[in-house]
Amino acid sequence: MDSSDSSYYPPRAGRGRMSAASGVRFERLKNRFANVMRRLPSPPTLGVLSFRDGVLSLFLPGYAYVAMGRWQIGLVMAGVWILALLLLLVFLANPSLRAWCLGTLASTHTSGLALAILRTRELDPDLPSPTLAHRIGFPLALWAIAAAVVYWPLDGLLGDTFARVVLVDGRHIVVNPRVEPEDLVRGDTILYRSEGTRRGGGEMQVLMRGGLYWGVVIGLHGDRIQFSTNGVVVAGRTRPLEAYMPTTGSVAVPRDTWFAWPRMVWRAQGGASPDVITQAFLDQAQITRAEFVGRPYRRWFFRRQDTP
Repeated sequence: MDSSDSSYYPPRAGRGRMSAASGVRFERLKNRFANVMRRLPSPPTLGVLSFRDGVLSLFLPGYAYVAMGRWQIGLVMAGVWILALLLLLVFLANPSLRAWCLGTLASTHTSGLALAILRTRELDPDLPSPTLAHRIGFPLALWAIAAAVVYWPLDGLLGDTFARVVLVDGRHIVVNPRVEPEDLVRGDTILYRSEGTRRGGGEMQVLMRGGLYWGVVIGLHGDRIQFSTNGVVVAGRTRPLEAYMPTTGSVAVPRDTWFAWPRMVWRAQGGASPDVITQAFLDQAQITRAEFVGRPYRRWFFRRQDTP
């Protein structure tokens, strides 16, 4: 047959195509890898759960129910877990609700795992059926482990990095612990810790006990605060006098110190003079870095915090 009459032309090898020798080597490597994988032991099962489902159940609340075919209960547990987490964050300053939320988080996280353990024991012919003590003890034990190992440490981490709850003047307040003293501006309300002070003597003395105090930042380090009957002058701006502020003189704020006039719930006994009380307040007003606790959030979610 004449080649000019034929419509078939053999394909030419294009660039980037694997050669026959390379293809053989690739097939050999693939077969060796498949043989190695077949020799490896398969992941162990975790009772009625596969290895994958068991691992996922450790991290996903309610997933153990889904893996056992009870997806409705699993979805309910996951929903309750999410709701408890939201309530914990919104009502962080409520100690009773906070404790309930932490317990609910641990309970909804571990109830499915407890059921899987009990179900595994029921199906194992070599083990006796779980008793009532087992049915109560396993869930409680897993709940205690999750609470102690996961949720209580996470609660502490939340307080150290994002929202610390402190009790001051009988109120629970959410404080931002990430605020550094250098971030403060004049007019900020802050919390600080004081060792207390004593001024005067006998029935004329003023005693301020140690503990947490509110303060309103008036001066930053390097400022000179001038007192007069017309108000307090700081950095060229005048602000009103607060309770027991002096009406004469000035104060220079040292380095690494912040001047915040105390606002507190206090009780006077005896007949201490206003000058002695003013000196006691002045002792509390100069705050060092070590005494600074944090700045309260003005609002925590949608609720305004009650600060002086």
